[in-house]
Amino acid sequence: KLVATATLGHLGEVRAWDRLRSLVESGNTLLSLLAASALAQIDAKRALPIVIPHMAEREDWPPARVATILRRAVPDAVSEPLAAAILEATPEKANRLLGYLDTCHLRVADELTHRLLKYSDDDYIITALLRTLDNPRELPIVRELLAHERWHIRMLSAIALGRIGEPRDTATLIELLSDQAWWVRYRAAQTLANLPSMSIERLREIQAAQSDRYARDILDQVIAEETL
Repeated sequence: KLVATATLGHLGEVRAWDRLRSLVESGNTLLSLLAASALAQIDAKRALPIVIPHMAEREDWPPARVATILRRAVPDAVSEPLAAAILEATPEKANRLLGYLDTCHLRVADELTHRLLKYSDDDYIITALLRTLDNPRELPIVRELLAHERWHIRMLSAIALGRIGEPRDTATLIELLSDQAWWVRYRAAQTLANLPSMSIERLREIQAAQSDRYARDILDQVIAEETL
């Protein structure tokens, strides 16, 4: 059955559509994945609005295999149904789908990211978006998130600031060196150290200007790492 399912997909056998669609519901992980892949091979634009909601539901589908199905399709077929599924899903399921945003058209991914960052208050969604954020358009939101009550969001915002920030954000990173959470201080110090204009000498000057011992200590560690 597995071989037959895969073969029908390779052949683009439209007449097997209904049978393959029913196999997507199979409790057998590999069979359901092969059926989803076969449908996408036969007609991606028709298949993905059917298959993508299953990607959100099926925790037994390995993300790497799901990503392969999406990457074999053109972004025109992926973008609209994936964006719609993310917006309609619960936060937990949306978080699962956000990992596949890179298979969409960049414009669609950017618009969806902007919308979710601006209006979502779910920590998991914000976390997932911050991990890969690289669009300077979102800089105002990232700056706001540096004051978030959850330390891991402040930490990820500091890292994102290193990717999309401006020279004036250096002062903000220096303030984060005194954050109450060690990981926030550490990532802020690492981000500072990795700025294009930064040097060990400049880091030592920043350290000498700090009255907070936690800020001085975290810079000690990062300066040692950079020196090594």
